[in-house]
Amino acid sequence: MVALARSKSWLWIVPLLLLLAGLALPRLDMDGLWYDEIWSLRNAGGAQYGALSPEGIWNQVAFNDPHQAFGYPYLLAIWGNFVGWSEYEGRLLSLFAGLLTIAVTYRLGNEINLPSLNP
Repeated sequence: MVALARSKSWLWIVPLLLLLAGLALPRLDMDGLWYDEIWSLRNAGGAQYGALSPEGIWNQVAFNDPHQAFGYPYLLAIWGNFVGWSEYEGRLLSLFAGLLTIAVTYRLGNEINLPSLNP
């Protein structure tokens, strides 16, 4: 019975995630690149800044943007090389990360049986 209740608890989170994605996708390229996004692209060696090796990304972040976490430029470089470097495609990575965060947070809350998360 508990397994059935847990499997049905996903019935409302999936439409919520689809709704959020549907609201966000058309707006990803509404504005030009912001200053921090330009620096992220530069650190990852994206678009007009030229491709960087993993060592080049490390040096770029270490010397020019030491407050940037090191993992994000690597992830953005991999993403950009597979998907592309436009404003829309760069922001799509952040949207997917946000949706995944919501899903994982819900799943963790459901696993520890928080009554406030179980409808």
